[in-house]
Order: sequence, then C-alpha cells, then structure tokens
Amino acid sequence: MVRYYEVGIDPRFIAESDFVHRKRHGTVTRCIVYYLAGIFSLFALYFMRDFIKNDLVYLGASVGVLLLLMFYSIGYVQRNLDLVTSIEFQNALFSSAFREGKLFSMIVGNNDQMYYADPGFYRMFPDLAKRNAQVVDEIVKNSEHVQENLEKLNKAFVERTTQALDIFVEHDAQIIKARMLIIPLPRPSGYFFVSARKFWEQRASDQYDALSPETLHVVNSLVGSMDDMTYVVNEQGTLVAASSAFLDLLEHSNMNDVIHKPVLELLDQPQDHHPMQFLAHNVHEGKHVVWRSKEGNIRHTKVMHKRFNSDKRNHALILGKVVMA
Repeated sequence: MVRYYEVGIDPRFIAESDFVHRKRHGTVTRCIVYYLAGIFSLFALYFMRDFIKNDLVYLGASVGVLLLLMFYSIGYVQRNLDLVTSIEFQNALFSSAFREGKLFSMIVGNNDQMYYADPGFYRMFPDLAKRNAQVVDEIVKNSEHVQENLEKLNKAFVERTTQALDIFVEHDAQIIKARMLIIPLPRPSGYFFVSARKFWEQRASDQYDALSPETLHVVNSLVGSMDDMTYVVNEQGTLVAASSAFLDLLEHSNMNDVIHKPVLELLDQPQDHHPMQFLAHNVHEGKHVVWRSKEGNIRHTKVMHKRFNSDKRNHALILGKVVMA
C-alpha cells in the first residue's frame, strides 16, 4: 500500500503527480550504478586491448557490455511503462475519485480506447462498456456543444493538455449534467485519466455545497490580511474573498462591490478564463488574465492559481495570486 507522505504527493491530485514510489527511486539508483560500471568496463577494455591478443575476444567483450546496458535500459523503461497497469496506481486514482464524489473515472489511451475503469463507469454506461468503442468520443456526443467538445477532446489527446467538457449522462431515466475532466498522466506518455462529476447545482443539497460560515470567516481573514493581490473563487465561480490590493487593481473601494459576484463579471475576456478550468489543476502558474476595472480600464495580469479543499465537505476553492500586473 502506498503511503502518500513517502512519495511526497497530495492524494487528491494523484493523476497530476509523477507517482513514484520509494522503491522506484532505488531502481533509478541501481540504473545509474550499472551504467557507471558499464562505462568503466569499456574504458578498462580499451586500455587492456594490448594485453588481449585476440581481436575477436576484445570485440566480443565490448559488444557484450554494450548489449547488457541496452537490455537493462529496455527493461528499466518497460518497468516504468507498467506504471499505468499497476493495481496500486489504479486503486489510488479510483479511490481518490470515489472520495471526491465522481460519477465515474477511467484510464484511456490517446486512441480513446478504455484500459481500466471504476465501477461507476460500468454502472453509468453498461452498454458502452461491452463495446470496443471510442468511449470518450461516445460520451461527448451526449452533450449540448458536441463540436466544441470534440475539438477539446482532440486537443487533449494531441497536445496532452487538461480539458474540461460539459456533458449529459442518462442514468435511471434521469438526465445528469456533469463536467468531465481529461487529465494527461505524467508517465507513460499517451495515457489520460478521465473523470466526471455532477454540476454543483445538481448535487445532493444546497447545504452540501454551501461553504460553512466558519470556513468563510477563516478564508476572508487570511486573504484580507495579505499585502499582495490575492483572491479566492469557489467552485461555482463566485468570488468569496479578496485582499485590499486586489480591490485597488480593480479600482473598487468597497469589498461588498465584488464579494459574492461571479468572477466572470470582472474579466474582460470571460470566455477564456472560466474558473472551473483551474479546478483541473493543483497548480497553474503564469495564466494570462485580463480584468476590467470599475472605471472600465483594462488590466493585463499574470496570475498563479492553486486549488485547495476548504473543509470536511471537500469543497474545492481556487486561490488566485496576481504575480505581475
């Protein structure tokens, strides 16, 4: 069983992490040692060539060392490629998705073939699971903006970028509106983690999705005491906290002018910067964001976003920090 403190990752963001167990670090060390030994052997053979009377023996020994290094490299790479087939890795991914209340999750290749899926997928798509089909493509076709989603899907597979797609899932005679994330796995190349979650307004209850007063108080106190331009957006895209410096950037003097407003209303190009896009990442650095101030002035900024979970209900929040204005 993986101890997350040993591998230095947050268990909530496994799909975005280079999942390397401590034993794999030992494998890297052995690989380096073997290569150094091989290089030393080649040098030794080179300086001993005058003592080796038979040229065939010298050539055979040199080729033998090179072949050993080559086959060891192939085996080492293959062990790393086996990461995605690791039961340990799958369990970590799928259990994390289950804790976050995802409708389903699966691992697919860049050919859109499904390799592994959690029970939620087989429950939501029993017919699709039986067919050898392009699963994500089939799911995307049940959406309001099919062409746009297909373009995002292609971009995810070709450019290996995280994409968020809005889809409809029919289950138990109900239509469920959900957001599906496609996240490229760090290694091996060509695999993606796909998961979907109900839109916030369709979840269990308003009480579940509302941040607790205690959480709001803590977040506002922390952000309000910061000297830099910082803000916090919730999963619904609403601004829940902002620093005084951030208010100055937008030329607002009253905190109530911006708090509880959709952050999209403060942007000059809202279609490019929906906050839910940032929920796909643990950290997103250097995002170009264009704001429109109260007086109508345009503010070009670079913003670093970091996702965190605020309370025991696992609400996702986005901390935004303007690093260049």
